Amino acid sequence: MRPLSDVTGLAAAVAVQALILGAATDRELIVASGCAGRSPAGIRSQVVWLTVPLLIVHVLCAVS
Repeated sequence: MRPLSDVTGLAAAVAVQALILGAATDRELIVASGCAGRSPAGIRSQVVWLTVPLLIVHVLCAVS
């Protein structure tokens, strides 16, 4: 039997990715990064690999 946290982890990853991609201001990006650090890692540790690289790319593109 597969644990149900797989579906929850996917939903959390997609939600955080949507927050990251939709962030237009610094404040929204800070909120998205807080969500990326808290919720996905608590549900499934593998979700960090789906959200943090996207966050890094978004920050680097915003800075340059």
